[in-house]
Amino acid sequence: MTEIIPTVGRIVLYMLTQYDADKINKRRDDANKHMLLHQYQSHGTMVHVGNMVHKGQQYPALVVAVWGDNPTSAVNLKVELDGSDNYWATSRSVGDDPGSYQWMAYQKAVAAGEIPPTLHAPPDSDKQKAEVAR
Repeated sequence: MTEIIPTVGRIVLYMLTQYDADKINKRRDDANKHMLLHQYQSHGTMVHVGNMVHKGQQYPALVVAVWGDNPTSAVNLKVELDGSDNYWATSRSVGDDPGSYQWMAYQKAVAAGEIPPTLHAPPDSDKQKAEVAR
């Protein structure tokens, strides 16, 4: 299999560590304790609300920074949680253990040459071409 080199903008699956889960759940518990105040003041503050998370759970994550140009380069991730917030996981590497990320099955299959990449159809009208150009 061809190894995938991480690049900014790619989506991967991140596996939470116990530390990550504790930190996320604490933010959510703290927000919940003050929910009436948050609702009353409505300052636009980010309120961390969502389902409890646990070590080993996987969530989709956007690669926002890459530290190198090889398949084992560390990355920073914005992890999309099941709630109103996200989690910034810094300097994470590809792997199978909590605290690492994995490529999705589709990405691995394309890299291995098992399936062709999905190509987007080109715009077929002048109106669509104009919208794409914007």
